[in-house]
Amino acid sequence: MIILGILIFVHELGHFLTAKLFKMPVLEFAVGMGPKLFGIKRNDTEYNLRAIPFGGFVNIDGMDYNNPVENGFNTKKTYERFIVLFAGVFMNILFAFILILGLFVANGEEKIDYSNKVGSIEIESAAENILEKGDLILEIDNKEIQNWNDIFTVLSKKETANTCLLIERNSKQMEINVELKYLDSEKRYLLGISPNIQTVKYNIFSGSKRAAVQIKDITILIFKSLKMLILGEVNRKDVSGPIGVLKVVKTVAKSGGIISLLYFTAIISINLAIFNLLPLPALDGGRILFVILEMLKIKVNKNTEESIHRIGLIFFLILLVFITLNDVINWKRDPLDSIKNEKEIEEVMEERVITATEVEIEKNNDNIPLENKNNTENLNEEKNKEYKFEKNSGGINERYSK
Repeated sequence: MIILGILIFVHELGHFLTAKLFKMPVLEFAVGMGPKLFGIKRNDTEYNLRAIPFGGFVNIDGMDYNNPVENGFNTKKTYERFIVLFAGVFMNILFAFILILGLFVANGEEKIDYSNKVGSIEIESAAENILEKGDLILEIDNKEIQNWNDIFTVLSKKETANTCLLIERNSKQMEINVELKYLDSEKRYLLGISPNIQTVKYNIFSGSKRAAVQIKDITILIFKSLKMLILGEVNRKDVSGPIGVLKVVKTVAKSGGIISLLYFTAIISINLAIFNLLPLPALDGGRILFVILEMLKIKVNKNTEESIHRIGLIFFLILLVFITLNDVINWKRDPLDSIKNEKEIEEVMEERVITATEVEIEKNNDNIPLENKNNTENLNEEKNKEYKFEKNSGGINERYSK
């Protein structure tokens, strides 16, 4: 609840600051909801702290067309009203950008080399004391190996433990025989190696560029999810309100730690921004739509506009009640079930949080074994490409072990 409260507060802060910038009378800026605990009044604005630590609101005077106020919201120029309405969305995006940028600058970004080079060797695995870090696997049982996808494909089809490897070490080629270990839980043989993982460091400038790309990718995914929701391709159980989000946040914090929690907070912030920008009644996007119509000299009866927003508000309140009931009904359900298509995902999720981008890849590759999901599709386009994974990914060796 605290995370949602912070994000809503940031959103309302955008409206408040821009309203003050254009000298609109702001009657109240509240932190939290419910009964007022205490507050102070400065320059005709009440700053209140309320009992429920969830969100907040800004009361800008003059938004009611039937009660005009000097310098009120509706007396201002269209571009000023547009900026005030858009400021909440902007602040949520800016907040997400700062969070992601901070993570990149402070922790860097782990990238995986999907070439045929051995990155690490698991303890007590078949490869221990046989292979070395940096070895290039050229062939497995006389089958050519060019990348990690090839390694997975060949080993996943193994029916016997005895395996012949052709490797290159220190510019010299050699053949090595190895006895693979059978993993009962996955019903397959494992060699026990992982790809090379490197941490890319960013400064504030390169990190800003990378954070912008990340926000773009998350935004695209959110719009794809909205499309699925509109087309009825999303299960009712997968739609969450505040209670559902609270449970996911708890799972994320437990699974991935503070870094994953901060990243997930950025994702929620972008979700909040996009939702508010939708051109629907009562939302910022709906009010912005009417301001744009006014800019285009398209006249809309003000009373009609207000009625539309009131109906929209009632609709969203009813929708919130149904979504909350849905959250309560599904409380015992794992909030990440919608992306757990295989047993391997469940195991990995005990160690780390799947990011929005990874979820999209996995949902598009439901029939591909998890170890191969992130590289199968993309290696067809560009071999040896590197992909981002979150920090604290303790399950990385388990997921990519061969």
